[in-house]
Amino acid sequence: MLTIETSLLRLTWSVIEEAQSANLLSLTDTGLVRLLLQRISKRILLTGDEVCLLYDYISSKTTLIRDMAESRFAPHPAALRSPSEPVGIEVAPSKEMVSTH
Repeated sequence: MLTIETSLLRLTWSVIEEAQSANLLSLTDTGLVRLLLQRISKRILLTGDEVCLLYDYISSKTTLIRDMAESRFAPHPAALRSPSEPVGIEVAPSKEMVSTH
């Protein structure tokens, strides 16, 4: 049974992280896998077996890859807050703070 070397997996995820989110989100699954394989093969020479293994591996991870791309693409909640809004956790008033007149 063939397995993917650790260094190749690291390179694969590095390429995924470097890819623009808009590109990853706009492609079909097949297009996404091909794009990533092309970018990986520009960095190292892949054997035929490695191409097949990576094709299957990346194909099995397209949902995760898209989820990661969406999370990078969406603005961080802190970026949506206006500069005048306080940062922190709201605390409900304690019983001592509430007047019961």
